[in-house]
Amino acid sequence: MNRNKIIALCVAMATGGLMFEAAARPPAFSAIDGDGDGQVSLSEFQEMHAKRMTVEERFARLDADGDGFLSETELAAGGRKHGPRERRE
Repeated sequence: MNRNKIIALCVAMATGGLMFEAAARPPAFSAIDGDGDGQVSLSEFQEMHAKRMTVEERFARLDADGDGFLSETELAAGGRKHGPRERRE
């Protein structure tokens, strides 16, 4: 899920919730809606965020040589290798 979709989801939830008909649910929404009820609860939203890598974890993974800095090469390689949706195991 990209940043804009997360922001839109947060705004929709803050303004009274978000519901989709089953056939119209985007895959990213279905991935968050753990119980499949067409709504994302606070606990489902928190669970989604708990699975995301922290900034520190992402940085450490990208810093291939461990020097505490990210080179252009490390950033380019990390983006291809890990993508923007890294999740904690």
